[in-house]
Amino acid sequence: MEESNNQDHLAKAMEELQKAIFAAYRKAYRIKKFNLKINKCWNQYLQIKGKRIELQALKRRNNKSQGDNKRKYQLLLSKSTSRAKQGGDEGKEEFFLVHL
Repeated sequence: MEESNNQDHLAKAMEELQKAIFAAYRKAYRIKKFNLKINKCWNQYLQIKGKRIELQALKRRNNKSQGDNKRKYQLLLSKSTSRAKQGGDEGKEEFFLVHL
């Protein structure tokens, strides 16, 4: 920098200095990628148990609600129980999208 007589030479020196700083930063603060592990303990038994818990929660909401809310929960409960009994995947997905 002491030898820089003009603005172009100074700009080039500053650019090289910035590149060196960025390279040192990337080397010192290297971000590691972590592999995500899939939860293998989640199986069909737990999935069915979760659905039962959701149905129980919907029944509790139905029992505690009054008026228009009670009617709404009665309709939801009847639809979700019929879909759960049928065992269709579409009904299960819709049930969880609505209630989660």
